[in-house]
Amino acid sequence: MESFAMVSANLFGGLLCLIIGIILRTGKANFLIAGYNTMSKEEQAKWDAKAMSNFIGWLLIIPSIVLLLGCVPIWFNFFPLVFLAVTWIVFTAAILGGVIYMNLSSRFKR
Repeated sequence: MESFAMVSANLFGGLLCLIIGIILRTGKANFLIAGYNTMSKEEQAKWDAKAMSNFIGWLLIIPSIVLLLGCVPIWFNFFPLVFLAVTWIVFTAAILGGVIYMNLSSRFKR
């Protein structure tokens, strides 16, 4: 029963992030970027929305693939708790690293 819950968490989290990442990569969902839609038009003009959307899309797609690949060992009952912990640690580290990079880098400013 607990392996079903582990696989479900990885599948749901992975698929949700994958879908949102793909939507953001199209460049038509900038309103999903936190804080961007609340900026004034003058503030928004200072940022490269296409580059931000592209980066955040990849920032969600790559960790979601890690979560989805983490389901495979769980299905075969091959150290399921170890793989569950590793996938969520890698997912969290990738998201935090990307957010820190995005806030400290001048790559997204015009």
